[in-house]
Amino acid sequence: MAKELEHLLDQYPVFEYNERQKLRCTLTGHEIPPRFDLLDHYVKTSKFVRAWKMHQIMKEYGEYFDDIGPREFGCKITMKIISKDPDDLLRHINGKKFKKGLEKDRNSKKRHIIHAIP
Repeated sequence: MAKELEHLLDQYPVFEYNERQKLRCTLTGHEIPPRFDLLDHYVKTSKFVRAWKMHQIMKEYGEYFDDIGPREFGCKITMKIISKDPDDLLRHINGKKFKKGLEKDRNSKKRHIIHAIP
């Protein structure tokens, strides 16, 4: 049972032990006893799944979005406003305008690095 719990904690590295020896989710603030069955049930809830998807998206593309409100992000590449829904963000990230703008942004950063090196 402890191996299963450790495997689940390795799979979702957003849990940490607090001072009362409970697991605390850093994404949602939820506290749960360190038992496999409870943790397995929690990681399947819609609240955690949504927060986990947002965490994964922002880990990769977070620098391109500004938090402009409780339910909205502003895209720095396309200058569009996108809701904080993971499905909407994925749809925006996979769009033509974002991909083209992202490629331009990354190419310009490479050029700046090349010119900065003597």
